[in-house]
Amino acid sequence: MITSMLRRQFIFAPGMLMPAIKPFRGLEHRFKFYEMAKEYLPEEALAMLGMVPADGAKRFITLFTKQYFPIKGFDAYEDPMEHLTQSIPLEWHGLSQYSYEPRQWSGKLGPAQLLAEVLCEYPVENFGVAAGAGGRLAVIGEFLNRTKGNDASVLITLLPKKGYALNDLEELANYFPDLYPGLLWWCRWINAHTGNQWLDNIVHGHIDWERKLVDRLARDWPGYMEISKQMKAFDSWLGHQTDARYAEVIKYVVKTIKQEKRKRLTEILK
Repeated sequence: MITSMLRRQFIFAPGMLMPAIKPFRGLEHRFKFYEMAKEYLPEEALAMLGMVPADGAKRFITLFTKQYFPIKGFDAYEDPMEHLTQSIPLEWHGLSQYSYEPRQWSGKLGPAQLLAEVLCEYPVENFGVAAGAGGRLAVIGEFLNRTKGNDASVLITLLPKKGYALNDLEELANYFPDLYPGLLWWCRWINAHTGNQWLDNIVHGHIDWERKLVDRLARDWPGYMEISKQMKAFDSWLGHQTDARYAEVIKYVVKTIKQEKRKRLTEILK
């Protein structure tokens, strides 16, 4: 219909492009918005289409967030329909290369993230081999700067030069599931291996509206909230008496992994 009207306009009034297009500006976003509303909020689709665009978009954001998972609102200068339809407006919580290294991080690394990065091998698979050595050196340097003269700064010399593989740390789950809540989740997060879409996505680009992805994100959201709770609790625990607790955790991890490896070797040699 729109194509036919524009064709007639150009035939009978050539050169009048802008006036012809103006009435339809943004209409493609409204059509796409209606299709999205029918897919995800079918009972509200017609009502939202009849609203002022900003009100319809706000209504969609509120209802979708309540039923599926949080999506972000739009700024005053944005076209609300375009904001919603061009991609899923959400906030990922996975680690990116720019939030790994202290020198690239816009804020200060929290105590739990820094400890996990010290314990774990550099996540080469995520960020590329070339950046691995420099990235880990930057992390170790940051840790030493924060723990000068304390036991923790000496104890990290007991760690493998490259850090521990995630598999080594996963085995600790059998030894301290309640002692250090959240530690393994931080290590899994560093390696994008939590099993949760919100935490394992390291590419923070635009994500198209796809039913399978929306359903997966909705299914993983409660799990993300629980994992996040444990990670924050461990970070908060470390934040009190940080140096002493850094030393405590490193000492425990080194000792327990050595014991586990010795135990496995003994079993093999039997």
